[in-house]
Amino acid sequence: MVNDSFSTAFQILEWDRNPRKFWNDVFKEEPYPYSLKVMENIYSSKRHLILSAASTGKTKLLASLGLKYAVLKARITRTPITVILLGGSLLQAKISYGFILEALTNPVLSSLVKGEPRQTDTTFTDSSKIKALPNSMTATQGQHGALMIVDEASLVSDFQLRDCNRVIGPFDGTLIWSGTPTVYESLFVRTFEEEKKKPEPEREWKIWTWSTKHCPSPYIQALREKMKESLPEDMWKIFWEGEPYAITGTLIPRDALVESCRGITRFEYDPKLSTIFGVDWGFGTSAFVIAQKAEDVYKILEVYSWNQVDFESIHQFIETKARSYNPQRIFCDLSFKGENQRLRARGLPVFEVDFAKERSMLDSRLRDLFVKRKIFIPDDNYTELQQLLMELRLATWIKKEGQDRRDALVLAVKEFESDSNVYNILTSKPKRRALYGSTFP
Repeated sequence: MVNDSFSTAFQILEWDRNPRKFWNDVFKEEPYPYSLKVMENIYSSKRHLILSAASTGKTKLLASLGLKYAVLKARITRTPITVILLGGSLLQAKISYGFILEALTNPVLSSLVKGEPRQTDTTFTDSSKIKALPNSMTATQGQHGALMIVDEASLVSDFQLRDCNRVIGPFDGTLIWSGTPTVYESLFVRTFEEEKKKPEPEREWKIWTWSTKHCPSPYIQALREKMKESLPEDMWKIFWEGEPYAITGTLIPRDALVESCRGITRFEYDPKLSTIFGVDWGFGTSAFVIAQKAEDVYKILEVYSWNQVDFESIHQFIETKARSYNPQRIFCDLSFKGENQRLRARGLPVFEVDFAKERSMLDSRLRDLFVKRKIFIPDDNYTELQQLLMELRLATWIKKEGQDRRDALVLAVKEFESDSNVYNILTSKPKRRALYGSTFP
């Protein structure tokens, strides 16, 4: 092994042959049984697909696999290995890379690092590397590695998933796609479904899958029992069972939609309640919804839409409403970043939402609010409210044109800090503190 002392070389050999000891030594804990099984069999295939429930330790497992290749295998084979760690977002890549940094505090691993670990990459003394990259073509362009790990692969575009073969080389490199099946139409989920149909000896990919019921964490088990009866079927299957769920048909059950507006008159603004705006931009139609939240119930106050691209007038209108309603959050469609920046320049608390990545979770939440009678919409002759109700009656799980008010509503009822912890747990996203004050200049 390259310039390693006898004791270090012996430790590396032992760790490679005994993944449980490796995990114990670097993370100071026992690996979950399914994580250990993956670690023990990772060299058995060049293609691995890990599709399982959320919050079951996949991200730490991926960090361990990256270290197994960049440190253990590289030293044993005397061949420098570059590991590319691609997240569904830069945040996700950094979470996995954070586990790598935690492991590198181990004295043996630390002694093999060249210089100091950096925020998104580490170089080892044998020239092996681990790089954490965001989900973008510009980040991966020109990158090459012997192992590419994609975390939350259902949130990565089909084009970029296919491009993994260029990064690792079509035959020599190893590829690991991992995640929860949040986007049924993704290449990640489609590949899983296609491979599962084949007899195991004929599969190109080695499949690993598990549910939250297999997770030894007492916290996850307690939460599983608590959430089992309260979540809609789609969310339970995807996030807790780790099973792809083909979402089709009507988004909002008719009886739930009727109950949400039956006998409901216009709401008065209550300054003691949280106010949230939802803004869906469009070159054809832009839409704007104002909601107030009383504990976990949403009341829809106003709906507006514009069939024009005079965004300056829309900015002025939203600012005027913000001075009247003092919103805690303004959730905006990410696809019009320039318009969002102009709203921020007016001192407004803008938070961007990427529909391409979050659509299924946002729609599931909207449906859940209607089913649980947690959202109320006035049923009067105001045209925009009637148009919103019409869009909701026609809404399906597949987004169609002409549903801009529905999208603005989805944004206006998006979960944030004070909502139930379940959504933060399911999406593995840390809660964010407010970036803006609660008053305007």
